[in-house]
Amino acid sequence: MNKFEFYKDNKKMDLDGTITFNHDELKIIKDTSDYTIMLDFQKKQCQFTLKNHKLSLNINVINMNYFQEENCLIFNYILETEPEVKNTIKIMI
Repeated sequence: MNKFEFYKDNKKMDLDGTITFNHDELKIIKDTSDYTIMLDFQKKQCQFTLKNHKLSLNINVINMNYFQEENCLIFNYILETEPEVKNTIKIMI
């Protein structure tokens, strides 16, 4: 089981819901009872789905990259909805 850490502008945030990582497709998916967010680092895409409204939206990506450090994958992204915020997800492997 992978351990996930999420940061907004270097401030560690709590994660709710279920987080999954598909290493082959480089996708990170956060699933809650209300919504799903899918970050696709191969295609540089972000999709947000509201479950109750059956509405799916693509969110424009300003920047998206990833790299590996010892025992850790680091994913950075900036979305058009929050252009001033640098988001980082660390996955301990």
